[in-house]
Parts: sequence; C-alpha cells; structure tokens
Amino acid sequence: TPIEKQGNVQRMQHLTARIKPFLLRRKKDQVATELPPKTEIIHWVELSDGQRDVYETMRLAMDKKVRDEITRKGVARSQIII
Repeated sequence: TPIEKQGNVQRMQHLTARIKPFLLRRKKDQVATELPPKTEIIHWVELSDGQRDVYETMRLAMDKKVRDEITRKGVARSQIII
C-alpha cells in the first residue's frame, strides 16, 4: 500500500531518508551549463480527410482496448496497456 494513501508523514520521512542516497535529481542547467535553454516551436498541421479518418479509427480502437483492459483487470493492473 502506498504510504501517501495513509498520509503517514513519519513513514514518508523515513522512506525518503532511506532512498535519498540512491536518487540524484538534476536539471540540465545544473549539469550542462553550456547548453542553451530549451526552445519549443509549436506548428499546427491540418490533417487531410484520409489522415483524420485513420487517426480517429486508431484513437477509437485504442480507447476501446484500454477501457476493456481496465474493465477486465482494473486500473492498477492495466498500466502497461494504458
């Protein structure tokens, strides 16, 4: 059972202290200062009718597959499919 569900702050602090030596979280600006900041370019593209049909067919098929798997196994055991 995840510690967060029970809201046990003492156990969370104990777990954090135990795993802290094994976790190293750094950002790009801390490691590679010579690199420029991330640049994002958003370019909207209209799909043709055929592309839109293929996309919608795949989207609906995958939606059904995920929902069926959740119904069959539950959310917790369907994470790989999701």
